[in-house]
Amino acid sequence: MRRRWKLFCVLTFVVSVATVLYFTAQTSRIHNFSQLRFRAGIGRLIGFGDVIGPLNDVKKCDSVFPGMLHGRWTPKKNVSEARRKTMDEYLVNTRGEYNIPRSLQRSDGRCGSVPFDGVPLIRHMWFRSLCNPNGPTPCCYLDHCTNRTREDCACPTCLDTRSPLHAELSDWLPERAECKPREISSREACELLNGMTLVLAGDSFVRHVFVALVMLLTDDFQDGALKQNAPANIQQICQGMYQINGLRCRGILDQNRTLCGGTVTATYLEIMSAGAGRFLLPHIDNLHTRKQRVLLLAGLGIHNDFRIDLVWPLFLQPLVEYFTNSTSSSLVNMNVSDSEGARMASWFDLRKKYGVGNAVPPLILGSNKLPSSNKPPSSFSAQPGNKATPSSLRPWPKFIWAGTHAPGLLKTPVLPAQSYQGVKFYNQAMARRLEPLGIPVLDSFNMTAPLHAVDGTHYGYGANHLKVQVLLHWVKERQDRGEW
Repeated sequence: MRRRWKLFCVLTFVVSVATVLYFTAQTSRIHNFSQLRFRAGIGRLIGFGDVIGPLNDVKKCDSVFPGMLHGRWTPKKNVSEARRKTMDEYLVNTRGEYNIPRSLQRSDGRCGSVPFDGVPLIRHMWFRSLCNPNGPTPCCYLDHCTNRTREDCACPTCLDTRSPLHAELSDWLPERAECKPREISSREACELLNGMTLVLAGDSFVRHVFVALVMLLTDDFQDGALKQNAPANIQQICQGMYQINGLRCRGILDQNRTLCGGTVTATYLEIMSAGAGRFLLPHIDNLHTRKQRVLLLAGLGIHNDFRIDLVWPLFLQPLVEYFTNSTSSSLVNMNVSDSEGARMASWFDLRKKYGVGNAVPPLILGSNKLPSSNKPPSSFSAQPGNKATPSSLRPWPKFIWAGTHAPGLLKTPVLPAQSYQGVKFYNQAMARRLEPLGIPVLDSFNMTAPLHAVDGTHYGYGANHLKVQVLLHWVKERQDRGEW
């Protein structure tokens, strides 16, 4: 009995010490976070230029999608060292939540196809080690950190950690000058969206767009996306940019908002995988039957390993049937082609080679089985209990597909479907199916490829703010065309 009591005391002491150390670290971290709060004016870091003159005076881009989505980033001039340090610390702090070390370079100099050293593989299955951009060997070449110049590190198999840019410290320049997005203010955004119900549905990529949208519509870059009754300690951690990426912040996001003085409603619906979205269409149709003007922005794929054979029949095809005049029978030829299937099969073979055949989280595997008959699901209108208004008789609701942004340098090579080429292939396959049917695609792949990805998968405030601005310009374009 005394032995058990001693063991209990020892464990209690260890837990107490660990708790003190944890909150001490958090206090220090909160101090760092407080330096990143977005006060008035500071939140407008993106390089769209000053807000000058009425929005209607802006030069017309003949097509927002894709006109505003293809271009290049150029670093801002005269950026202070303090601003650079702030953004670098943001990356370090956010990556630390995934146990990514401060230094991305292993002690043995290996990089590229290997995870970080000294960390259990299971925790870093999704990341690969890189090189120190400020060290003597910043270029990962042939899986080793080497002393190569930027020019020599531009080879197809090289990974140059000096190359990615912070969107917050850069200017976005579309290929056509007239398509440069003009910064739309909070007031103007509210006027554009007046009377709208916005539904953003999908995975974390869509959630981050939702957060950036709410931050803009509230004109509150400090904690505009958070619940007002959130615990004070968590709310303090989730300030400014950390509303987007903080792992502990997603639980205190207010995902159902009435904004702009009650004139705009915005909702985020979490749908991580294709088979989990069966409630989405009934929800949209319910809003429509209540005479609401609904805009749906939906996107997913990564939690299905970008498998077209799952995402198309289980998630997208029912949406396409609802938002267009198409039927199940007319969409059969849009199922996965032989060439697409062969390419996906080769990726899964490569996964087995690396020994990560079960790398997909369990939540993906359980809810995404194709129908046993292998036939496309029946149209939404034909399903029992659904009385959808024929699409030919309604200008609303509207639907935009959110393409997947580019993966960053930290993305592991053992998941080839999630690689640069894999995601690009997925986006192109979806666009080939959707655009001929008149469904617009917000394809942010080109726009995000040159940027810092926080963890190789997600992007910060700057990239998501730009997505929101382009989306608002698309709304303005539709209004100018009399389609709104």
